[in-house]
Amino acid sequence: MGFSDADASAIVAAIQRTPDAQVNFASAFVLQIGASATRNPVVQSLWMFIADLLAASVPVLPFAFLPLGPARSVSIGLTSVLLLLLGLGRGLVGRRNVGVTMLETLVIAAAAAGAGLLIGQLITRWVGGA
Repeated sequence: MGFSDADASAIVAAIQRTPDAQVNFASAFVLQIGASATRNPVVQSLWMFIADLLAASVPVLPFAFLPLGPARSVSIGLTSVLLLLLGLGRGLVGRRNVGVTMLETLVIAAAAAGAGLLIGQLITRWVGGA
């Protein structure tokens, strides 16, 4: 399955309207030069794995070193700060309102945490009732 003649013509026309796109297309896909052509996918995957492990350890590590009550507070505080920094980065990279993007990131994470708690409660009641 490939592009139809109409699709191919539309793509070629779009590339021809933008001279910079022609150069980018040729260098990225035909000549295989540039940053993306020299990166090893295995190395990139390992870096992503390490980054995910570090990110996942942030909310968990306080529980390894502190009693339950303070660990909960430290975990929520630390995670909130890092989520706000993530929102800051998203806003700067996306050239959007940084405050709004930071708040969006925090609200989305809070909603996900709330959904996880709700699902956990439902499963606990379902398993406990069986």
